Parts: sequence; C-alpha cells; structure tokens
Amino acid sequence: FFCAIPSALYVLLFTRMGFGRTTFYYLSDNFEKYAYILGLAIFAAISLLYIFDCYYWSSKAGVLLRRISISTIVFLSCALVLCISGEYPYGPISLFIFVTALWMVAVQKVFFKNVQPRTYVSWLSGPLFFVAVATFLSWFIWTLVGTENEWSI
Repeated sequence: FFCAIPSALYVLLFTRMGFGRTTFYYLSDNFEKYAYILGLAIFAAISLLYIFDCYYWSSKAGVLLRRISISTIVFLSCALVLCISGEYPYGPISLFIFVTALWMVAVQKVFFKNVQPRTYVSWLSGPLFFVAVATFLSWFIWTLVGTENEWSI
C-alpha cells in the first residue's frame, strides 16, 4: 500500500489522467515569478552553510541546526522545481523519482526499523511491480474510455 502513494499522487497531480493541466497552469501562473527569489535563497543558504563549515558542527544544537538547514534547502529545491515546471515540464517527474526513493527509505525507517536495508529492498520488487501494472492498467483503461484520451500517432 505504501509503495503506491507517490505514484498515485504523481498521476493525480501531474498527468492528464488527473489534474495535470490544472496543476501546471496554476503553478506557472502563480509561482513561476518567485523562482528567481527561491533560487537566490537556496544559493545563499548553501553558501552560508559552506562558509560556516556546517559539517564540522558536532554539538547537539549544531547537528540539529545542520539537519534543519539541509532539510529546508531540500524542501526549497523541490519547491523551485515545481515553480519552474511551466518552463521545464520534466521537473515534476524528476522530482517524483527523487521523492519516491526518499519515501521508500522513510517507510523502511518508520515501519521496518529492525529489518536490514538489503532485506527490505529485496521485498520491494513485488509491490513496485504491482504498482507499475496497476498504473499501466489504469492508463490503458483511461485511453479506451474517452476519444479525447486516445493517442495521436
């Protein structure tokens, strides 16, 4: 079940089967103008962490601040990819690949703490294959349901 969440959200939000057009237009109309500011903020945050040698912070507060800062930079980078998706439409699918990998690691850390990562990864082939087949079947049915969904060759 947990393997299907990133795929279902991507199909729902960023493909024509879901609300893809609406999402792209909304993001490009409302957030594309903030992309330069966001990019500058990411660059400034990375520069500050580099200048202050964040990887040498060893106290509890320093480690916490470093983790929060890096998490914020990753979050802002994901937001930047979404902001420029009107100009670069392949950004969300790249983000999907990145987020899916992070999601699978998070599921392992939360629900399967005592399982070795090698064993956990070997378990994923079946559920991920099922998600792929379910996604393909839903797309296939979607193309057959309406004439506006057909391929143009």
